[in-house]
Amino acid sequence: MTATGCGDTSSEISQDEYITADTAVEGTASENCPQETTAKSELSAEIPAEAVTKKTEVTTVNDEISSITVCYLNNHDDVLLKIKVDPETGEETIDSRIEYLYDENGSMSYEKINSRILGESENYYKYNENGDNIRVEGKENEKTSFELDMIYDSNHHQYAAHEIIYDPGTDYNEILSDNKTDYSDCEFDDNGNITFIRYSNQKYSSVSMTYTEENYPLSSISCYSDYGKEEGADYALIQNAKYNDNGDLMSLDIILMPDPDTERIVRTKELRYDEEGRMIYIEDNYISKNKLTVTEYEYEDLKQAD
Repeated sequence: MTATGCGDTSSEISQDEYITADTAVEGTASENCPQETTAKSELSAEIPAEAVTKKTEVTTVNDEISSITVCYLNNHDDVLLKIKVDPETGEETIDSRIEYLYDENGSMSYEKINSRILGESENYYKYNENGDNIRVEGKENEKTSFELDMIYDSNHHQYAAHEIIYDPGTDYNEILSDNKTDYSDCEFDDNGNITFIRYSNQKYSSVSMTYTEENYPLSSISCYSDYGKEEGADYALIQNAKYNDNGDLMSLDIILMPDPDTERIVRTKELRYDEEGRMIYIEDNYISKNKLTVTEYEYEDLKQAD
């Protein structure tokens, strides 16, 4: 729904961490958004005037460079211009340009993405009184492409969502998928944190969660609903997190329980930050897949002309 790469690099415990690999939505490029491969001197003229930071992201997979992305950020740390760099030739290609509007609280209310691959799209954001993003509506060609509604606990932890994806190319916006978090009951602790959810129609039968004294997600145990129904079905997925004094996620261990008596670490994450709290390193080790992905970030403050 939003442009990927150089975007929000924050991490939080998710019950789909082990299942979900890094993905990007594929689509047909708009005729109005052709591929733009430009010399570096010409690309400098494309840098938005409101850009205050240049962010370079280099990702390696098993010690081989897989991608290089350069982003120019505004004073909200949102991406204005994203450029892909060919790891072998150094050729730079404009991937997307993004425009934003913000509400009186500084929260993003509108996002317009002009993507080389996906064409042009718009996102509209709504928030509750606690500042949680409770709704996103996407549009393509002035037709709704998706609707996403979210529910949070008192400490901004999302625990339920309803997403409908439409085909904006159809006259009646045909529904392509309708995914809703269906749960029969849930529990909260004295601080308002969601601690238990029992699902009625999900791949998990239940999820239990614990938190630090500062209300950061510390661990979660997701029990699979199909355990015992199919031979070899997994029993549960455990995630354990550690934080620094600023509340930044430092590490995440993902443990698979094939049965109630066996635990096996299948994935680990390590994260590092600079003195300003900006993420500079992510190591994502898929132990079960023998895949080590490392992403390093560099930042350059841009001097704005008077």
